[in-house]
Amino acid sequence: MKIHVVIFYLFVMFNPLFTLCQKHDNNWVLSRINENVAPWGSCIFTFDTTGLRFNPINSPISIGLTGTSMSDSIGKLLFYTNGLDVINRNHEFMENGRGLNPGVFDDDDFGYVVVDGIFCLPEPSNEDGFYLFHLNLETADSLGSVPHEVLYTY
Repeated sequence: MKIHVVIFYLFVMFNPLFTLCQKHDNNWVLSRINENVAPWGSCIFTFDTTGLRFNPINSPISIGLTGTSMSDSIGKLLFYTNGLDVINRNHEFMENGRGLNPGVFDDDDFGYVVVDGIFCLPEPSNEDGFYLFHLNLETADSLGSVPHEVLYTY
């Protein structure tokens, strides 16, 4: 009898028909860092029920080491960032979305030069609210860089 309960539990937990997801990470925005990497500049990788789609775009920013994007609950791109500037789905700078991390790691040609220096989470109680968490770094001696503080933008 126990094996039947375990099998039923596994079926319910891992069956895609019972799985509800919010699709906030359906779109990944990437860009070339220099002209030898790819001929298209920037692109959006879209993951959905039809598979993986690749769409070249004309983005005003480069995304190097730091980048994140956010989609709405049905998988439509809302915005993306390179850790310095926030761009909307129309590939335009968002209001108050410039200069998130000014300083020594700010590189206009490469973006914010910090590996995994930014990530985004939706606000649970507001489907239109999102938090961008980003590291603020200072230089250190021979250690390279060390986190100075974690900041957030709403």
